[in-house]
Amino acid sequence: MKLPFYPELVRFFYSNLEIQEDSLISDVYGIKMVIDQSLLFDLTQLSSDGVPFKGTLDDEWKFDFFVSDARRMVCTNQADMTRRLLAGSLAFE
Repeated sequence: MKLPFYPELVRFFYSNLEIQEDSLISDVYGIKMVIDQSLLFDLTQLSSDGVPFKGTLDDEWKFDFFVSDARRMVCTNQADMTRRLLAGSLAFE
């Protein structure tokens, strides 16, 4: 990213995130943010086509996969790894 970013604000956004109908809605310091499907695709440059998750890990790498390692990769150092992961414990990166 070339522009400044604010990890704490991103955490607040995801911690307060709700999904209502076809929109993501959050509140950060009293500012309501609504991201509809069209805006989400514009912001992320994602296509609307996805790949269905089959509920299993790929055979090629499943023996090298450890849940604890995956959790450490996506969470801040302060996150409680023994409980359900909450959006506020996710690292910005």
